[in-house]
Amino acid sequence: MNTEWDLVKAIATANNTGDRDGLYKLVAENDFTGKSQAIHAALASFYLTAEEINKYRSVLTDFVNKYDNQVTPDTVDMRTCFRMAYLAERLIADEEIKNTKALVK
Repeated sequence: MNTEWDLVKAIATANNTGDRDGLYKLVAENDFTGKSQAIHAALASFYLTAEEINKYRSVLTDFVNKYDNQVTPDTVDMRTCFRMAYLAERLIADEEIKNTKALVK
């Protein structure tokens, strides 16, 4: 995307039209560094359900690893901070559960 605004509009369009694959393609293929409004738009668009997290795990893990340090109360609202923290915790918890199940087998 040329500008942060273009990225925000593309994210909103994908989300509002139900294009989940398109949304995650945008997230995977774009650099969100220094783009707090685009980070906010992406986090607001993610469905934080087990099904969606499992389906798009690699994109979500990449996003959290790259941009978690940019999500602070100074850069985005508290809801966005909460969603990033919750997503990170879900990704970690899901991996711990998967690893524990592997050990039990």
